[in-house]
Amino acid sequence: QAQFEYQATVNQAVAEVLDEPAVIFGNSLGGFLAIRFALAHPEKVKALVLCSPGGAAMSDEDLQNFLNIFRLDTQEDALELLKRVFGKLPRFSKFIAWRMRARFSSKVLQDRLDKLRSSELLTAEELQSLKVPVVLVWGKEDNVMPDGCLDFFQKNLPPHTRVIEPDEYGHAPFIRYSRSLSNYILDALTEIAMQR
Repeated sequence: QAQFEYQATVNQAVAEVLDEPAVIFGNSLGGFLAIRFALAHPEKVKALVLCSPGGAAMSDEDLQNFLNIFRLDTQEDALELLKRVFGKLPRFSKFIAWRMRARFSSKVLQDRLDKLRSSELLTAEELQSLKVPVVLVWGKEDNVMPDGCLDFFQKNLPPHTRVIEPDEYGHAPFIRYSRSLSNYILDALTEIAMQR
């Protein structure tokens, strides 16, 4: 229920800001939110770009195991999450891990993680009902999302979805590969525009 309330708040805020259809980009949890926004307000979405989106259906046990990687109780936990995101530790990793722990210790975020249940995740029917153009970017070096998540999206997103799987991309490629990611997205959106 908490996730649905949060989603409703996001939907209302984004819908009020947009005065014309826009390309919506979402990574990880942002991808999950972007999908639900597109379902609620398809008239506000020109295209949906999803980068390793969260929200794939899974059991409560699998969901809790996944969410545990975001419970950064120690500096080592934070460094391990950094390794998962980037594939290797980036420069200034100890400082980044310290900042990440501070951010992830937010009561709002931890409360959301504690209350999220599998019943609130995406269903196959929701993905199949998307009418807007979709671009799915999923790096082959993504070590954050659980096994099976990519299959869930590939199996259930509409047939018009463009799937891009760069070899070197991890979970958040916009941090290290912003230029090439932008080019992938622009190429896909150009293709979509030419076919409409």
